[in-house]
Formats: sequence, structure tokens, C-alpha cells
Amino acid sequence: MQEFYLTTKELLALKESLVIAVSVALFSTIIGFSISLVLSKLKGKALVATQILFFLILLISPFFHGLIWKNLVISLIKLGVLSSSFLGIIRTTAMSIFVLTIAYIPIPVLLLTKSIRDINGSILNSAKLSLNPKQILLKIIIPQLKIPIATVLLIVFILCFNTYDVPAFFEHNTFVTEIFSQFSSHFNFLRAFYLSLIPMALTFIITFLTFTKLIKDKPLFSLRTKKENGSIPLPKLVAIVSLSFLALALFLGVLIPIVSLALNSNLGFASFTKDLSESSGVITRSLSISLITIVPLSISGLLGLAYKKLRLLRPLTLSFFAMPSVSFAILGIYLFNRPSLEFVYQTPLILVVLYTLHFAPLVAEFFYAKSLTIPPNQVNAIKLSIKSALKQKLLILKIYYKETFVLVGAVSFWLVLTELPITLLVQPPGFQTITTRLFILLHYGSEALMNSLILVTLATSLLTLMLAKVIIDKISNNE
Repeated sequence: MQEFYLTTKELLALKESLVIAVSVALFSTIIGFSISLVLSKLKGKALVATQILFFLILLISPFFHGLIWKNLVISLIKLGVLSSSFLGIIRTTAMSIFVLTIAYIPIPVLLLTKSIRDINGSILNSAKLSLNPKQILLKIIIPQLKIPIATVLLIVFILCFNTYDVPAFFEHNTFVTEIFSQFSSHFNFLRAFYLSLIPMALTFIITFLTFTKLIKDKPLFSLRTKKENGSIPLPKLVAIVSLSFLALALFLGVLIPIVSLALNSNLGFASFTKDLSESSGVITRSLSISLITIVPLSISGLLGLAYKKLRLLRPLTLSFFAMPSVSFAILGIYLFNRPSLEFVYQTPLILVVLYTLHFAPLVAEFFYAKSLTIPPNQVNAIKLSIKSALKQKLLILKIYYKETFVLVGAVSFWLVLTELPITLLVQPPGFQTITTRLFILLHYGSEALMNSLILVTLATSLLTLMLAKVIIDKISNNE
């Protein structure tokens, strides 16, 4: 009989999850806000270059950040730079908070920079006539950003509360890792499913309220920013702190990971090609399933075009996306692990199906954001000139959404390529991706091989996004 109460171990795991999630949400938002004040003052190539660097931090999944930092600490201990006592730090809650803060800091940086640049320039110019920089910050900037800051806090909280890979990697028993353990180690499906209801309910409530009360009809990923904005004067101390945070974030999030990967990988041609040869099957399967999933994900992402008419559909689907990947995988196993669906469950098709269902609401946001930038009169003109509803929709997609399909394809490829919990729980026998291979190598694999695989993943993701950017620019220039 299922016991409908939490054990002491589960309560402690829940407390650990809350501590990590609240800490990372606060630290990343405070630091991200400080950095966004500086970025909002940048223009042209300087702004683009800095934003690209923060996109690079986001491109390195939290699991990769954790792996890089653990290997770095171990390498420094071996070299005698750090004492062996630092090994204990790796397994502390502080290490998870540190790594997750670095991994998620681009979210508040990019979203709050956009919000600051969208503040009405005339308001700022008027404020400069009667207020000093400190007063402008406290009375104008912060009040204008209450909703964006609250939104960022909640988004990062949900991501951290539901994360599995980093706490599992550092051997922390959080609530989500406890769910995973109940399912995979104790084979207690009912207990795992029951425990999953708690983060699912919490995630649903927070996500639903965030989108219905705070974000409302605004796109999560805005594709358009106001070009003009009054320059924001910053108090000297705030400017120094903000610049320090900017330098520290780029140093910890970009420079150290890239240098660490380069130094600890087999970068010699013979060694590197040997690593690739040994893992060629895993790399091929990862790339193949990532490419295949682009098609159903792009099609399902068209759901975002219905958000204008069915307003509750957006918070409902995004609440579904925000649930823990571990819980989502367990739900998928419950639905598909039956004789009539063996042709799906016993093959890599199950991964394609679950990836599509899980990431479709996020991909739909790109189509929704694009739909808000299209002039309604142009859409109405197409509808008046063509009688067939299907032909109308196809022509609208062809004219206005070509760039969106390219962007969605690149993002879908990256999401699938770096996904871990769903793959780890659902992958059929004999099937491995790069991320699950890395997770297994943690216990007995070569550090150089792991770093080589991370480099391959990052290089592939970066090249995919760069190719998408080139194609989008070409499409834009031809129009």
C-alpha cells in the first residue's frame, strides 16, 4: 500500500532542493541585473559580442559546467595547486549552487537587458533633469523592472528546483534525484510517480501564475527591441560592482571552461581522432536523433500560432514543459510501456516522441513571438485573396516564418543533443547518446575522453547555431 506522507529522507531532499533553487534564483538574478545595467549601455558590436558570450555560457549545459569544474578541481589537486581537502567541497550544496548560478546567469542577463533597453527613453531623459543616478536607479529603473525581475526569479527557481543532472553529478540528494532513485534503484514506480506529483504541482502553479499574472501576452523570447533608449546613468559604486560581476561571469562561465576543456582534452590529432573513433557510434546516434527530432518539433511548435486565440493554452502547455524531466520520463514510461506500443517503446522512436512532447511548448514560443511582429493587415490581405484556408496558412508560413523555422531547427537540435534525464531513463537497450555516455564515464571513464566529447558537443551546437544565423541573414537579405 502506498504511504501518502514523506519520509525524513524525502523531506530533507525537498529542503535541499528548495535551498538550491532559492539560492541560485536570488544570486543569478541579483548578479544578472547588475550585469544587465552595464550591457544596456553598450551599442553595436560591443553589445552583440557580449551577448554572444553569454549565449555561449547558456550553450554549455549545467551538466557540462559541473563536469568541467569537477575535473578542474581534481586537476589542480593533482598539480599541487589545491590541497586534497578541496575534494570535499565538490560534494557540498555550495558547489551545486555555484555551478547552477554560472549556468543560468545568462537568463536574467539577457532578459533583463532587453527589459531595460525597452524602458521609455523620454522617461529617462526627463528623470535626468531632476534626479541623480542613484535616484534614477531606485525610483525609475527598478520599479519599471518589477515584473521582469519577478519573472526571471520564478523561471530560474523552477529550472533549479527541477534539475537532476548537477545534483546527481555532485551526489546531492535533492527531491528530483530522490524520485530518480526510487524509480531506477528501488524499482518503486508507484512511489516515484507519487513523489513526482509534488514538483509537478508546484511547477504547474508557479508557471501558470507567472504567465497569467506577470508575463501575460508578452513573448518569452522577444524578437524585437526598441532601438532608441535614453542612456542610463549609474552611480559610481554600482558601475564598479556591475563591471566586476560582468568580468567575473565571463571569466568563470566562458574562459575557465574553454581553457579547462582545451588543457584536459586529447587535442593532439592522433589522440583526438582515436577518441572520436572509439565514440563514433555514440556521436552518430546523438547527431541522428537530434536531426530527426527537428521535424516533429518544428511542426508541433506551430502550436504557438494558436496562443492568440486560446490564451489559456500557452500557460497550460508551458506548465507541462516546466515539469521535471525525470517526472516527464516516468510519465512517458507509464504511458508507452505496454504491449500494444512496443514498436515505439522498444526503439529510439520513444525518445523522438518524448523529446517532441517535452520541448514543443518551448519551441512554440518562437512562433508565438514571431506572430506578434507580423502586421495584421498583411495577413488579412492574404486571407482575402485566397479562398482555401490551408493554402492561406501555408502561404503565411512561407512568407513570414522561414527564419523562425531555421531558428527553431537549430534550437531543437541543441535541446535534444544536450538532454540527459529523459534519455537516461527511456533510452532502449544498446542505445546511448553523448550525454548518457558522459554520465556513465563519470564513474570509470577517461577525463580526456569526457572533455573531448564535451568539446565535440559544444562545437557541433555552436556550428549549428552559426549556420542558422548565416541562413537567416541570407533569407533576410533576399527579402
